[in-house]
Amino acid sequence: MVYPPQSARTSDQITLIFKNPDRNHAYYIPETDSQYVTNLKAYQGFPIEGIDDQNLLNYYGFDHTKEYDTLIIPTSQDLIELKFVYRGIDRLTYYFQNGDSVFVEYIDKKPYARIINRDEAFEVTNYQLLRRDSIHKVDFLAESKLSNGSFAINAWLQESKKSDERIDLKQFDIDYRSSQIEVLISQFKKD
Repeated sequence: MVYPPQSARTSDQITLIFKNPDRNHAYYIPETDSQYVTNLKAYQGFPIEGIDDQNLLNYYGFDHTKEYDTLIIPTSQDLIELKFVYRGIDRLTYYFQNGDSVFVEYIDKKPYARIINRDEAFEVTNYQLLRRDSIHKVDFLAESKLSNGSFAINAWLQESKKSDERIDLKQFDIDYRSSQIEVLISQFKKD
């Protein structure tokens, strides 16, 4: 049995202990004229999202002004999936078991998690972060660029500054998204 049966649990919650928490609500895009992407929920103080016991999307937060903060998420689920905002619009997924106590330290704005009440390899807990930084050596995956209009507008502004001719934003957006779909397909082929 992978997960503890309900009768063996010590609590129906996940405890997250944060060190140097960062909302990651904004990210300045390199090689642009100070263009950035933002996440409104993270800006409002809720940089973590997960599905609650009623199968509803719920947002969680912490006090990013403190060196340490604790968040307790009540749950009766055996396993909970939490997504942490990273670089404004990106999300890193972590899976925790009911009853887990997790130490999350932000180093250079990256949330590194370590489960402190049971043995789990660091690479398992932080799989998506490690995969994201080792395999995809880009600021954002094509999937993120495709789903967020800020990238197309930023690219259009860059091209418009280089050109003496007017560049149609609508056609540019279509071409930009097509190119990102091609990149996305090539990323799946590599994985």
